[in-house]
Amino acid sequence: MTHQAILDYNNKLIAYNSNCDILEYIRYINSMYRKPMDLSFMADLLEYIENDTCCIPHTLLIKYRVFKEKHASVHVKKTLKLHEMISETDTCEHNIEYKLCKTCTDDIDYRLSNVREPVKQGGYTISNMYYLKPDTFKFILMRSKCEKKYAKYYLLLEKSIKYYHDYQKAYKEYIISQKDDNIKQLETKIDKQTEEMAKQTEEMAKQTEEMARQTAKIDELLGYASDVKEDLNSLLDITIDYKLRYL
Repeated sequence: MTHQAILDYNNKLIAYNSNCDILEYIRYINSMYRKPMDLSFMADLLEYIENDTCCIPHTLLIKYRVFKEKHASVHVKKTLKLHEMISETDTCEHNIEYKLCKTCTDDIDYRLSNVREPVKQGGYTISNMYYLKPDTFKFILMRSKCEKKYAKYYLLLEKSIKYYHDYQKAYKEYIISQKDDNIKQLETKIDKQTEEMAKQTEEMAKQTEEMARQTAKIDELLGYASDVKEDLNSLLDITIDYKLRYL
């Protein structure tokens, strides 16, 4: 996978006016690697983000192949101590346990519980169960010496976020440019319609003027006809009067 390959993918998304989902984008970037990772665990890790309590049992680290089942709690304890993780029973800067301090309780990285488990010979054995905060759990994933894919996963996320940000920025600019083009097209259409309406108004004004001229001509003709009629009536009266007197 190259930088140019991702840019080409971004340009393709924009050219097709595709608003790509971030998770879909991450999976596609992963598929561009020569050896893509199995990201089946990604959905589970994302679900933990919304939980800010010590809720993840350390046995999940066995499932994720970070530690082997034998002595897993011992390895977890060493890892937590190595990275100076804070337990709820540790003493905070206010000289009380973290779990009792309203100011420092959010700083707790894990809590320890004693779990009673049955054994084959009968009876029970007491073992330590560490419950980790999601950030603590993921930190251990990234630091794993047995399984490298989680560190690679977070590198993939970093790269994907960077290029996805670039894509989103370019896509927004594209959408804005499309809107500007649509506005310009609409303005051009309105200008043409306005021009056409102006021509029609001018033509209607000419027609109105011509109608007024023709109306005036008709009125003139009607007036002439009225005068002729009056003259004819006068002539008729004279003729009748003449006949009555002399004939």
